[in-house]
Amino acid sequence: KRNDIQGLRAVAIFGVLLFHLAPKRFINGFLGVDTFFVLSGYLMSSILSRETTIDRAVVKIFYVRRFKRIVPLYSIMLAVLAVITPLVFLPTDMSHFIADMEWALPFAENMQNVLKKFDYWDEVFSSPVLLHAWSLGVEIQYYLIVPFIMIVARFGQTRRFRMIAFLVFIGVSIAIHLFSSTTVAFGLLFSRVWQFLTGSIFFELEGALDEPTPAQYQTLPLTSIDEEKLLDEEEDGIESGIEDLQIVRTQKPRSGGWRSWSYTPFISLISYCVTFYLVWMVIASISEPKLSRFFVTIATGNLLLLGKYTQNKILSNEIMVYIGDLSYLIYLAHWPVIVLYKYYNDISDLTIPDMSLCLLSTLIISVLLHHSLESLFISSSSFISFLFVAVVYSMIIVALMMGTLQRISELAHPLGEEGTTKIEPAVPSLVTTGWTTIPPTEGTNGTIPTINSPTTVKKVMFRRMEAISWNQAQSKVVYFRNPDGCVRDFEAERWTGFTEEAALRCVSTGTGTAKVLVTGNSYGYRAFPVLHRLFAGRYAQMRMFTRSSRVFLTTDPESTIFADKERIVVEKFQPDITFLIEKDSFKTLMSPLMGNVEDDPITKQVQAAVDILSNNSGTVIVDQQYVKPNFKDGIAYMIQKRLQQGKDEFDDLSISRKEYEAEFVNERARMATIKNENVIVHSVEDQLCPGETCYFFNRDNMHSYYGDNAAHMTSEGLRLLEPKYAEIIEDFLLRLQSRKSEPIIAN
Repeated sequence: KRNDIQGLRAVAIFGVLLFHLAPKRFINGFLGVDTFFVLSGYLMSSILSRETTIDRAVVKIFYVRRFKRIVPLYSIMLAVLAVITPLVFLPTDMSHFIADMEWALPFAENMQNVLKKFDYWDEVFSSPVLLHAWSLGVEIQYYLIVPFIMIVARFGQTRRFRMIAFLVFIGVSIAIHLFSSTTVAFGLLFSRVWQFLTGSIFFELEGALDEPTPAQYQTLPLTSIDEEKLLDEEEDGIESGIEDLQIVRTQKPRSGGWRSWSYTPFISLISYCVTFYLVWMVIASISEPKLSRFFVTIATGNLLLLGKYTQNKILSNEIMVYIGDLSYLIYLAHWPVIVLYKYYNDISDLTIPDMSLCLLSTLIISVLLHHSLESLFISSSSFISFLFVAVVYSMIIVALMMGTLQRISELAHPLGEEGTTKIEPAVPSLVTTGWTTIPPTEGTNGTIPTINSPTTVKKVMFRRMEAISWNQAQSKVVYFRNPDGCVRDFEAERWTGFTEEAALRCVSTGTGTAKVLVTGNSYGYRAFPVLHRLFAGRYAQMRMFTRSSRVFLTTDPESTIFADKERIVVEKFQPDITFLIEKDSFKTLMSPLMGNVEDDPITKQVQAAVDILSNNSGTVIVDQQYVKPNFKDGIAYMIQKRLQQGKDEFDDLSISRKEYEAEFVNERARMATIKNENVIVHSVEDQLCPGETCYFFNRDNMHSYYGDNAAHMTSEGLRLLEPKYAEIIEDFLLRLQSRKSEPIIAN
């Protein structure tokens, strides 16, 4: 038995656990899976090297062994999740789980990620229950092709030929890994084959460095060993469990050779150094996954090679070996435990007590299954394993076809018509607060004082089903329907040649004289229907020219193409008033100041961008930033979920006024330096945060102010901004009318 291999499995599962428990802290823990892949490649070569020829019978036996080791326990996990997940998940959240189950049944979860372009790191934070099944899919898919890789590699009948063949396969796989998209590089089998075959390379190196002769070892006769039991006891990569039962060899040390006692201290020192390096890699905060993956792969291969010649006491420790024995079960159990725990308790990040509870639950499940069902399947006949899996899979497939999982969730989470909740303090749904001008323009008095209601405690009756349905709909809104009469803007397309995301651009014709431009990103697009309604046709043309995710005020680190198009539009259109409404998703405006605010490079970028708008527009309205709620899921979704779970605790869906102000102190400082009398900086802070506490929802009807997890405003949130938008518009139209009614004095 190679105890050091079990210890390597312990290191690997340790990294995976850290990553899934605290992904923001241990961002390199995912490398534990890479270690599993190398171990699998090494052990598959070890198993198949025992066969004189790889024929149909050998391949059949190989597949049967892999099936018994992996699939029965995997099917138990799927069956348990098919029962528990609908009891925990709301009906509205079941679709992703059901889709995952359909892909996970044939071990194809990794292919779903590739075909649907799911990003693994995004998925970790959105926490689908069967996300971890992707790596088992890669393993199973490799087991299907590895006998044929070995047949090709054995064609030359020499170790050198096998290693050359492996290196060719590795070269092709690394090329796919390096030059494909992140999603393909992460989840596609052929972009991972190089890691499995790296294990095979080190197995061949081991044989080349220590080629035994008949005089150097004594082998027990195969007739004295139960061959089926021997083969069933072998270990794989992730799916580790029962100890290896191997042919016992008594190796004689060679004088002056690789196994010489004189080299043992040196080999041990290297082994410990590489072990510490591997442990450091899986817990370190290194953000370059492809490079880290390469180093971990090589480090794992070296430890496999060195472990043949010296005992690594760190990896061979009894505790490490036992954890290695449990590693497959830990891998199966830990992620569903974490996801279901986080979902039920409605939390994004686990605290230390939360982590401890999840870890303890995982270990209890793993230990119990290791000493019961896992041992049972290993010792039972192949027929029993196949029959068990067939029954379990049939039940799951029938449940999926009949929609049983969805119905269980609906029965477990019935909707109610009414509910009560405490709100404290009470504030009006609509707050008439001011907007800031820099400097105050004609016809305004600067900031209008905030109007607050008395602090009270009251109980509000609300329609629970209506609140659930409203928030559910708002959490899924991607595009609004553009206002009636606002049609595709062919003129702007001719100016710019820009046609991407056409839903975010339109133009309408009114009965007035003003030319109105609304530009920015998707946050401006969300505000456009409100502005369009408030203008009520009192314009000659009203144009919306926006694009998701892009910014104009500061230099866009990803692309300045759309900012260039915005400049063209404002120069061609020459609007009387321009609204720039964008959220700085890159947080450039909130970044620390570099020296004095006037000399700050970002301040200068803002001034230059504002000047471009002002030089081609009569009045410029620039919306300041508003806080993005710091939650994994959107606020609308969280309210819907809690109401449907019967929870009445919502106080955490808020932020203090001091926290709000602290987040935007640098942005306010930069915006305050704008030197342009035509520019109005529209402060939204007082409107969204009228008291000491800034709530993210209307506590009178439980409607969220923010929709998706990008914190786009819902119609309820936009209603808070509507009074000030109306004030700005009415003031502008009044001043425009006044200017146009002034008599023309001839020279």
